[in-house]
Amino acid sequence: MIVAIYWLKNLFWGLRLLLFPPLLLFTIDIYFLNRHEGILMEAKRVSDWLWETLTQLQTRYPTIIRQVEGTDLSVDIVFYIEDLAMECVQALLDAGITAIHRLDRPRVISLQIPSLEVQDKAEEAVKVIEAYLKATT
Repeated sequence: MIVAIYWLKNLFWGLRLLLFPPLLLFTIDIYFLNRHEGILMEAKRVSDWLWETLTQLQTRYPTIIRQVEGTDLSVDIVFYIEDLAMECVQALLDAGITAIHRLDRPRVISLQIPSLEVQDKAEEAVKVIEAYLKATT
């Protein structure tokens, strides 16, 4: 009888060890999937807000900004003059905001949403760009 109880106890623990890791991995996968979806939704929200705000800047400064282009993870600003694009990137970098001057399209600067979101600097980026545009006109 004691042997049977011992065997059943070990069987129970053995089954727990067999079933627990897959359940644990499934729980971890669901947690990270939900977190990942939340991050992507937040990036999309920031991207939409940034695109709308920069489009408003384009309507206020139509002689400087030619076009605002956007995807879910980046927003590009197309300038009419290449030097203005380089100076705007420099102003953003001086403010501690990650901005990319596109070498394949020299009149374009790119703002990457993940870097802005991590730094919580999307609003600050718009303020710096607007201050730069005011200073150039």
